[in-house]
Amino acid sequence: MQETQQKAKDMSFLLDIPIALTIELGRRRMSIEEVLNLTHGSIIELNKGIKEPLEVIVNGKAIAKGELVEAEEQLAVRIVEISNPSERIKEAMKA
Repeated sequence: MQETQQKAKDMSFLLDIPIALTIELGRRRMSIEEVLNLTHGSIIELNKGIKEPLEVIVNGKAIAKGELVEAEEQLAVRIVEISNPSERIKEAMKA
């Protein structure tokens, strides 16, 4: 217990470092021609269904899955699954 608290205290300086957080709704590959033909009101279909989980990405690495919700008239993401930290470290070491 004390060791865990000491590690948290030693790393507390990291808490103010900004990171890039991205919520990915889905993806779509398009040709340059298709992109140039987009107009106001165009619809781009994504590779995920409406009920599929969204990916929560931090600095380019997926760390969690979530679902789209409405919170006080704004869109938000409810976290439903967090990736195993040891698996995230293994993936980071591969890159």
